[in-house]
Order: sequence, then C-alpha cells, then structure tokens
Amino acid sequence: MLAVGGALGAAGVAEAQSAVRISQVYGGGGNASAPYTHDFVELFNASSSPVNIGGWVLTYASATGSWGGLQFSIPSDTVIQPYRYFLIRLAGGATGSALPTPDLVMASNPINMSGTTGNIALITASQSGSNNACASLSSILVDKIAFGTGNCPENANSGTAAPAPSNTTAVFRRGGGVIDTNSNSADCFVAAPSPRNSSSNFTFAARSGSTPTGDGWTVTASTSNTAQAGSFTGSSADNGQTPPSGAGAGTIAWGLYANSSQNVNATFAITPAMGQTVAIDFDNGQIDNGSAVGVELRSASGAAVTFGFTGGQSSYQVTDSAGTIASSVGYTEGGLRVSFTIGQSGGYKLTVGSYTRTGLFAGGATSIASIRVFNTNAGSNANKNVYFNNLAISAVAAVDLDGDGYSAGSAAGQDCNDNDSAIKPGAAELCATVGVDNDCDGSTSDVDSDPADGVQYYADADNDTYTLSTGALFCSGTTNAGYLAAQSSPLDCNDANAGIRPGAPELCDSLDNDCDGTADEDITFVNYYPDTDGDGFGAAGSTPTSACSQPAGTSSNNTDCNDSNNAIKPGATEVCDTVDNDCDASVDEGVTTTFYPDTDGDGYGAAAGSVQACSAATGYVANGTDCND
Repeated sequence: MLAVGGALGAAGVAEAQSAVRISQVYGGGGNASAPYTHDFVELFNASSSPVNIGGWVLTYASATGSWGGLQFSIPSDTVIQPYRYFLIRLAGGATGSALPTPDLVMASNPINMSGTTGNIALITASQSGSNNACASLSSILVDKIAFGTGNCPENANSGTAAPAPSNTTAVFRRGGGVIDTNSNSADCFVAAPSPRNSSSNFTFAARSGSTPTGDGWTVTASTSNTAQAGSFTGSSADNGQTPPSGAGAGTIAWGLYANSSQNVNATFAITPAMGQTVAIDFDNGQIDNGSAVGVELRSASGAAVTFGFTGGQSSYQVTDSAGTIASSVGYTEGGLRVSFTIGQSGGYKLTVGSYTRTGLFAGGATSIASIRVFNTNAGSNANKNVYFNNLAISAVAAVDLDGDGYSAGSAAGQDCNDNDSAIKPGAAELCATVGVDNDCDGSTSDVDSDPADGVQYYADADNDTYTLSTGALFCSGTTNAGYLAAQSSPLDCNDANAGIRPGAPELCDSLDNDCDGTADEDITFVNYYPDTDGDGFGAAGSTPTSACSQPAGTSSNNTDCNDSNNAIKPGATEVCDTVDNDCDASVDEGVTTTFYPDTDGDGYGAAAGSVQACSAATGYVANGTDCND
C-alpha cells in the first residue's frame, strides 16, 4: 500500500476521478542543460477528499504515435490527499540534480518522454495492444495533456496542445494545478520545472507577463469601462509600501483597481477540507472613505467569512455568523498574510499576524467553494490598488478550534463539535442540553446519571408508592422507573418488598410489616411445647416457646408423658405392657387378666390368692375352681 500524505483506510477514500489532474509534465530529464536528472509527471488532487488512484494507469504516446505501448500501472491503494501533489519519476539521464523524493518510481522500463512534444494521459484501466487511437481513451480517461505538436489534446476534435517545453522548462497546469477547462492550450503554460511531491503544499503565485485571469482567477467587474475597474499583474511595490509577506520587494503580484463607484472581484475555486489552512498575501493601498477592500472565503451561496477594511475605520474588520467585528489589526499598507483554518461544521480560525479569531461561517455555511479578493471603489490613484499573491492550502492537520484538548472528528475520542468547548468526549450530559450530544458518544437523548442540573427524585424500587429518604438526580418532569419525584411521608422501611410499607397489615413473620418500628405487634402469641416424637402432644414438663405461629416440631399442649415414643400419648389405647400408654398416670388399667395360684399343679387354681397380670406367672392359672389345692 502506498498511502500518500498519511495512511487512510479504503472506506475513507473518495473515488473522484474528476478531482485528479496532471499538474506538471517534464520530459527533458538528464538531457543537455537539464536542471533535473529524470523526467516526471506530477498529479494533483483538487478536491476536499482523498482520492484512491490505485489501479489507474499513466500512459504516454509520442506526438503522432499510438496509445498502449508505454503504460505504467499505479499500485493498489495509492491515495492522494486533498490539495496535495503526487510525483512520479520516469526515465532519466546523467545531467541535472536529483528530483525531490518521488512518491512513485517507474523503475522497470520507465517511460522516456520527449522533452518538447508528446502526449501524456492518466486513465482508469490499462489498454490492450499498442496501436490504439486517441479516441480509445475517452471511456477511461481521467486527464491528459498534449504538448508541443502532440496530436491528442483534451477536446481532441477542437482543442489544441499546450505550449512546447524544453530541456529547461516544463508544462504546468494553471492555478497550481486546479484549472481544468478541458483546453490544454488555455489551461497550461511553460516555465522552469518545479517538481512537487506529496509533502508539498498547494501554492501558486502571480507570473510575470500573465494576468489574474491568465493564472486562473475569475475576475468580474461592475462595469465594462476598464478605466474604472479591472485587474492586472504588476509590482506590488507600486502602492509605495512593502509587498505582502513572502514576496520580495517589487515582486510580481495580482492587482485589482476600482474607482468611480465601481467594484471588481477576483475569485478562485477551492474546496478545502477540515483541517486545511487557506492562506493568501493581501496588500492594500489607500482607501477612500466608505470604500472597502478585503479577502473572503465563500460558500456556494455567498460570503462565509470576510477580512477587510472600510475607508475611514481604524482597523480591519471580520464578518461572519456573529456579524461584523472590529479586529485588533490596525490599518496598514505594508501587506498582510491572511490565513483561514477550516474547522468542523462551519467553524474556522482566522490568523493575521498575532491576531486570531475563531467563529462560524455566515449563512450557516459548512463548506467552502472559493476564495475571493475584492476592491470596492478604493480610489482612482495607483496607490489605491489591491494586490494579492501566493495562494496556498496546507496539508490536512488535526484541528482544535475550541481549545478543549480534543481534535475535531467523528471517530471515538474525537470532538464532535469543535465550535463549543463544552462539547467533547467525557463532557457531562445535562438536562438543559437534551438534544445535544455533549459527550460525543453519538446520542443526543442520553443524560448522565445524577446530572448536575437535575432535581432530587426518591427511591421507590418496589413501586409501593412509599419512598426512601435517598435517591438520585433526574431531569425535572421526567418519569424514572424505581423513583418518585416527591418524598413520601411516612417513609418506606423496606424498599425491596412491596408488602412492607406504612399501613400494611402486620403479619406474624418477625418483620416490621407496617414500618412502625416494631415487628409482629398486635399479634396473639401462644406457648408451644416440644413434640419430639411428632405425635401432636408436647412433652409434659418442657419449657414452652411463645410464638404467633406454631413452630415446626411443637404442640400447643404439654400432655405427652413420653415424648420419645409417638405411640405413647393422651388417648392412646392402653395395652398390657406395664407402660402408661395413654398418659393417665395408670399402667395397664382395664387390660390385665386375673390369675389364680395352682399349688398342686393340677391346672386348677385356688380361688383365694388371685393376682392381676398381663400373663400367668409360673404356678398360676386362669381359673380358680380347685376346692383343694
């Protein structure tokens, strides 16, 4: 993977063919007097989104040649970041200096371009065969430049080629690579080669002998009378002051003049991404009272943010969503570097010297479509002209306009609103801001537990309408499961059991059912005695237990004379066993037999001397009829 300008996943790449242009072509590398050892082709992404050019093909044809024979396939997942260049090194020789670090090297059988004439194209897929006509490119074309006498320019039926370069010059696309009207001759010019790679910021400046329109600016005036309003390219020292920062004294710059109640604007289409900084040198001369000059970023519907000066004021002013605000930048004819950093959701940061301002674009704008320099009737003298130069767009960088320590973005841990320092990951979700994602977790309806601006609610977890004296903070007027807005009186003494609450019936359960501080009051208590043998009769003489309900293994009476034998109890059947079976304090009553002594052993007992027993003892019989024993 070759990710230019920073790693980027495929999901974040915009496949925008129309955004990529061939911005510079040099074919004199290594030739006599060449400043560089290698030929190169430079690409440019003129959009606000990364573009994945993986799988695209760079292809070359001689001035009158066919297509398909010289092709170079770009590796997959090769990405050009917004407003960045991409340098591809081709064939070379011995003369000249090394190129800046190329982003891609065609090492095997590199394309060897002519230094003066030819055709170069960027297409989305390779061609089969080596004898293809110019028209074969149409369905797969991204961009192409014919130079010198190249026979395959854009708009091949009516277009013309770019000017011929040489061993010491390259073909440039105007506007730093932005301008593409599908006319190679109109869109391109020739100058000393200046190869730019992915580390190079987008920048371009006025060219000697050109004009603002010739360099890609769209100039509009309120009048066709060129004596009253118009544009030019000239020395920015003409206003009698130091030219803009970054341009030496007398440096060529673009200029605007307007007088006689007329105005003139120069506009350049740009679509910078969040995190990029747009900068331009701006130099005004004197300004008639009530007239205005300045520079502004514009959305598709109008001015988004303006930095300018109105004659008669003491300082430059900023106009954005908050209206017009005086800056701390005092009037100067010495030139200023004006920079706008693009923030999130219409936020921006303006920097002019030591002055900074963060704000929101006017009109609810969230994106930029152009930059405009204007001169509204500044005056008729040459020292009242407006000069501008060195338009630049930086690489995408992390941006934290609200200074809350979190960079803007939609990923986890990033600031979802970089225009409000109170909104950031980890911020409190408050009742007053329901509908706002304060903590950047993706939800606009959640509120933190115990929000700082909440009101006290009281716990009623068992939903018996009686609360505890404690609870939690919730948003006023909301319904919250397990909580009530008003504290009950009296309070619940057990919030885990709806059967326990003030006024509940007292039960025999050792609990304070009615929350009066006493358990089992107003309940009848009974003495219960141990019933170890489980015969329903408690042990006589045992110690009772007083309870409102019968404990297991007890009886409400204590009449059992033997609590270890469930056959012995009151009412049991008395059996002849020498035991008090029915617990009446008598043994074997009513169940014994009369036995008589049988001294002579004849089986008949004497009537006298009988005994009661369960069975006959030795020498006793069950009759007493012996008259002589």
